[in-house]
Amino acid sequence: MTATPWGKSDYAKRYAVGVMFYETPSHGGFHLSPKKNVLVHSALRNDDGWYEEDCEWAKVALTFPALFTSEEYEGATKTAQTYFPETYKQFQTLTE
Repeated sequence: MTATPWGKSDYAKRYAVGVMFYETPSHGGFHLSPKKNVLVHSALRNDDGWYEEDCEWAKVALTFPALFTSEEYEGATKTAQTYFPETYKQFQTLTE
């Protein structure tokens, strides 16, 4: 079990070295190692490396698209546009 911002995890899935997904009985999300978190665009980055599963997972998917299906990536784009519109615009402008 790993301590998360949402309590102790009861499930973990490794997406890649330094990219972990954790679930707790109440919530969950991704944790990125410092080496992976620095790769997240500064407009999207959470300093602590934790990204909750409802909306912030999109930041992880946009950063590491190869770890997600095309449908998941499309969902991440829509999620970011809906919940982080200004941040997403910064990200999109700087990655074009």
